[in-house]
Amino acid sequence: MDDFGSGYSSLNMLNQMPIDILKLDMKFIQSETAKPMNQGVLRFIMELARWMRLGVVAEGVETKAQLERLRETGCDYVQGYYFAKPMPAAEFGKMLEEQASPALESQRMKGEGGPGEEDKGPVLLIADEDPEYRDRMREAFSGYYRIVEAKDDTSALKCIEAYAHELEAAVLSITLPKEAGDAVLRTVKRDRRTWNIPVIVTGKPDMELEQNALESGAADYAVKPHTPESLLRRIDHAVKLVSFPEKERALKEKAQQDPLTSVLNRRGWEDALNSLQKEDAPFAFYLFDLDNLKQINDTLGHMEGDRLIREFSKVLRAHTRETDIIARFGGDEFMAVMKKMKSGQAA
Repeated sequence: MDDFGSGYSSLNMLNQMPIDILKLDMKFIQSETAKPMNQGVLRFIMELARWMRLGVVAEGVETKAQLERLRETGCDYVQGYYFAKPMPAAEFGKMLEEQASPALESQRMKGEGGPGEEDKGPVLLIADEDPEYRDRMREAFSGYYRIVEAKDDTSALKCIEAYAHELEAAVLSITLPKEAGDAVLRTVKRDRRTWNIPVIVTGKPDMELEQNALESGAADYAVKPHTPESLLRRIDHAVKLVSFPEKERALKEKAQQDPLTSVLNRRGWEDALNSLQKEDAPFAFYLFDLDNLKQINDTLGHMEGDRLIREFSKVLRAHTRETDIIARFGGDEFMAVMKKMKSGQAA
């Protein structure tokens, strides 16, 4: 959705359209970043986007102060004259080449004592100021994870940036140097790439610290000292809790899908009908019955009959939209509901 924050790109539209990404309007950005943090609605918009699992792009960024405010609130991408004005493609390529070396070096930064790039497998970040603690945990967990380490908040954030798409979990000391560990935790939970990574916060037995960590998004709080075995159990439990909803969603989709055509089966059809909203109306309803399918199966074989069914499902997909409902209701019967059909002629 372009130009969010102005014109017709309103909050009301978010519930009516299948949005993946919000692009914040330039005037909205410039107005909001000029206000004190506690007076604007920018943070609310970012939190709403996280809740709806939307990406956020901000346009019209012209100053470092605007960039830092957007970075602080967790915006995914920014664009604007602060980085560069429009230019010919050749000049743009040259600019990228000049910037590539330091950028790549930053992306490939290793944690203290981290493994080489040739190592494969899920990554576990251990961020702790105590080198002996990191050594013990690395030795205990290296058979299960690819370990990256950080000794302060700066190196922890760099590790998270470098391994954002590979991190399976993070162990984060609440007493990391420079800033408190909960500041790193809040950064992890704001970033769309890492917000669902389970973070186990470690620290002294302190009820207030534990409560603050959990409220900031930690999956668990492990009191020091603890054994590697107990920490590993906490990590495994947190990873399973995160992965369970995704597995449940995949299983539900599979249970509602016709295996031959990948359109909805009868169960999926009924659930899809129950999810229809008043805003989706008027509807157009279609019923298709393929003639002579039994004769084709008997004379040419069931493989040819299956091919006919698959090809017809492709025809249906080609003439409907992703938001419409298509289902195989029986052996040779298909149904479709097309949403927001304004007239019989349009249907």
